Amino acid sequence: MRNEKNANREKYEMKCEVIRDLLPSYLEGLTSSVSNELIENHLNDCGDCRRYASEMGAAVDAPDPQAADRRDHDIKPFLKLRKKIWRNILLTVLACALVFGGSMLYFVHSWTPDFNDVTITCEKNGDVAELTFSAKNKNTILASYAGVYSGNAGADAADDLCLELAASRKNPFTTPIRKNAYYSYTFIDEDTVYNNNTSKPMDITDESYFLVMFGDKTVKINIKDLSKEKVTIMK
Repeated sequence: MRNEKNANREKYEMKCEVIRDLLPSYLEGLTSSVSNELIENHLNDCGDCRRYASEMGAAVDAPDPQAADRRDHDIKPFLKLRKKIWRNILLTVLACALVFGGSMLYFVHSWTPDFNDVTITCEKNGDVAELTFSAKNKNTILASYAGVYSGNAGADAADDLCLELAASRKNPFTTPIRKNAYYSYTFIDEDTVYNNNTSKPMDITDESYFLVMFGDKTVKINIKDLSKEKVTIMK
C-alpha cells in the first residue's frame, strides 16, 4: 500500500512539473484548448500549482522597473538625433530667409548717382532728340523721375523740368526691362520744342536748359544743342 501511495505521489509530482513547465505558455495564451483544460483541471485540484501559477502571473503582469530605463536609454540617441535634425532644418530655413531678405534689400536699395558715374549721350531720330543716361558701372541700372523746377530760361514756360536720377544694383536673378534712363525733346524747329510739362510749343534760346540732379551736384543741360546731338553742360 505504501509503495502504491509513493508511486501515486511521484506521478502527481511529475504531473505538477509538466503543468509548471506549461504555465508560461498557458499564461501567454500559447497553449491549445485541450492543454488549457488539463492545466485548469490540475490547478483546481493542486493548491501548490495554483499558488505557483498565481505568483507567476503576478510576475508576468508586474512592470519591469528597469524596462522603462532600458527603453529610454535605447531611444535617447534617436530623440537627440531627431532634435538635432529639426534644429538644423530650422537654422537652414532661417539662414535662407536672412540671405534672401538681405539680398532683396541689397538689390532694391537705390541712391542718386554722382555726375562722374554717369555717361550722357544724345541721339536724334527725326524731330525727336533722345538723351540716354547710362551708368559707367555695368552692374548698375538707372531710372529717371521728372519733377518741376520754377524759373525756366525758355520764354513761354513758367516751370522748367527737373530730372532726378536713381541708381540701383543689377539683380543677377532677374532681367531689367531697361538698364538706362532716358529723356527726350521733340523739336518743331530749331527755336521751338514741345514743352514736356504742358505738351504745348515752347520757344527756346541759346540759354534755355533743363536741370538734372545728381548725387553731388545739379547740372544744366542746354536744350537747343540737343537738336545737333550735342550734350552741353551749362555753367
